[in-house]
Amino acid sequence: MRYINASSDRDFEYAHVPVMGKEVLCYIEGALGTGNNIFVDCTLGEGGHTELVLKNFEDIKVVAYERDADILKRAKNRLEEFEERIEYINDNFSNISTYFDKGDPNASVFLYDFGISSYHFERSGKGFAINKDELLDMSLDSKNRFNAYDIVNYFSEKELRDIIWNLGEERWAKRITEFICNSRKKKGLKQQKSLLN
Repeated sequence: MRYINASSDRDFEYAHVPVMGKEVLCYIEGALGTGNNIFVDCTLGEGGHTELVLKNFEDIKVVAYERDADILKRAKNRLEEFEERIEYINDNFSNISTYFDKGDPNASVFLYDFGISSYHFERSGKGFAINKDELLDMSLDSKNRFNAYDIVNYFSEKELRDIIWNLGEERWAKRITEFICNSRKKKGLKQQKSLLN
């Protein structure tokens, strides 16, 4: 099958362009006929993979998960021409069992593109990029109780060390925590308004 690429004239509008699009399309082609031709994009992001799928397979419908409401708006704009074939879910894919029956998901393909989105590093303004002077937020979900500012400025030294060691699997967790705590004693860390105030 000859695949249609996403429109390259619009690539500059989006931070993420799928680099393994052809491989994804080949896999989907092989899965057609199983389930109900439903493609589940568990990490929609700006919609690059979903755009490729919808352009290449006219009989596929999409269920798209995106946790970040800001990036979901960008994806909806990108995929506007396909809106009748997409169901958007503004939630974390970890809650997928809420939307699909565990015994019979009725879907042909589930795609997970793990890792943080290029959009968050390049365009979100949430402090993910170390080479940009941005507010310290780093949240993927505006409903989060804390943002990064709150964590580095108000969590105890032990809480910080546990986060860095357990979640980041960082062997230098103790030393990094000491640097954070020393820095915040002097001046506080980055201007973002606290959610705790």
